[in-house]
Amino acid sequence: MQDNQPPTNTFPTANPFPPDIPQPPKPSPWKPIAIIAIAIAILSIAAVIYFLITNKSSDNTSSDTSSESETTPPSSDDTNSNIDPELLPFLEALEASGVLGNPFNGTLAGSLDNIKDSLYEPYQTIGIGVYPDENSGATGLFYRTSPSSNWVFFAMAQEMLSCEAYDTIDLQRAFLGEDCYSDYPNSDIAQVTITL
Repeated sequence: MQDNQPPTNTFPTANPFPPDIPQPPKPSPWKPIAIIAIAIAILSIAAVIYFLITNKSSDNTSSDTSSESETTPPSSDDTNSNIDPELLPFLEALEASGVLGNPFNGTLAGSLDNIKDSLYEPYQTIGIGVYPDENSGATGLFYRTSPSSNWVFFAMAQEMLSCEAYDTIDLQRAFLGEDCYSDYPNSDIAQVTITL
């Protein structure tokens, strides 16, 4: 009589595929890393090109004009030739505020398509990217009392402002209904209202 032992595995364990059928390729662990490295390289090259293009005007200075610039400040047209002409009214408002110096030697970025009509007509607001240098930037908040009036710089913001920042009647009218912190820093959110 035979012992009652379980049958042994009769399937081959080394290669489950017959020799005439090719095995599927093994995924390479380096492929995702290579894709990420290529993407980083492309972004780095694009950033360098952008930096070179936007700062080309700063390379045009010579040692002959250095003594002249000490006595006569350059005009905003000379120092900000890299700013889109449609953004010049915001440059003027920013320089008039004196917050980031006059002349402002940074870069502005934005579009007039982002002009927003206030709930209090005919006021308007807009946020424009303000970059004092290549390492810093924020949204510059601007307003005007009517479509035919000049833009006024209000504040630099990287997040929602405190409701207390809207401390003039023009600011309250321009930004009426916009979100703000009512109890900063507790983060209670309210809307700008007219209190003056």
